[in-house]
Amino acid sequence: MASGSSFLCHGLASFQTPKTTSLVMEYIPGDSLQSYMTGKEKLSMEDARFISANLVCGIQYLHSRGILHRDLKPANILFDAKGYVKIADFGLSEENIFTDTTTNGRAGTFKYMAPEVLSYKKYGHSADWWSFGVILYHMITGHIPFNTKISKTHFINEVLKANPGYPTWLGSDTIDLLSKLLDKDPCARVAMGRNIREHPFFKDINWEDLERGKRLVQKHYNYHHLKFIQVEVLRMHEKSSYNQKNNPTTKEISRVQKPIQTTTNDQPLSPCTINISRESSCNIGR
Repeated sequence: MASGSSFLCHGLASFQTPKTTSLVMEYIPGDSLQSYMTGKEKLSMEDARFISANLVCGIQYLHSRGILHRDLKPANILFDAKGYVKIADFGLSEENIFTDTTTNGRAGTFKYMAPEVLSYKKYGHSADWWSFGVILYHMITGHIPFNTKISKTHFINEVLKANPGYPTWLGSDTIDLLSKLLDKDPCARVAMGRNIREHPFFKDINWEDLERGKRLVQKHYNYHHLKFIQVEVLRMHEKSSYNQKNNPTTKEISRVQKPIQTTTNDQPLSPCTINISRESSCNIGR
């Protein structure tokens, strides 16, 4: 699923034990965007522009392969050792979603869901672009565009009917981009997503250099925190290996069970069955 893009977390292998199925993912040493934003009033415009450009590359790659992520949020956006973005967690993703196909059902994280998702309508790539718009708004302003300190019912009503406020200090280019990403019309969002690289907000981004990893960037993680994690993982591994080696049940299983087969697999386990309709996403709600 993700092997063709450096902006996505890659799956390396999968294996099974008597009780679990495990996916082996590439090691990504950085913090999540959620951790990086914690304690900050907001990100600098330079940081927000660079991170969002990374996300554009990842989202466009997914959509070109017919993959709808459905759970884009800061916690699922990681930083690699060079400071580039990796989109992670494809547990809710839906495949075979192109411009002429839609899916349905609420999926994702509530405050990042698009209006059509919240209202149980059919949706396509528009849902990911809405989530991206909420993330960008959050990075730039320090809060999401809708009030989360109200009941779920009132929040849904606000997302469906109210328009976000855009502080004038954001500038005309930023406001224009955000207003198009947070448009209630799904088709407007899809159109914006197709041509987003040409938007004036990204005029200083060299997309070819970005995709080749040429730009030197800040490392978005804490080295001391990373070292602590490495030590803890090593201790957990040693403890687990010791327990398995000295567990009589494990020894017995190892004698009678067939060897575990490891296979490469970039695709996550499907969490549920979703109805997919071959219908243009621009007919949503019509």
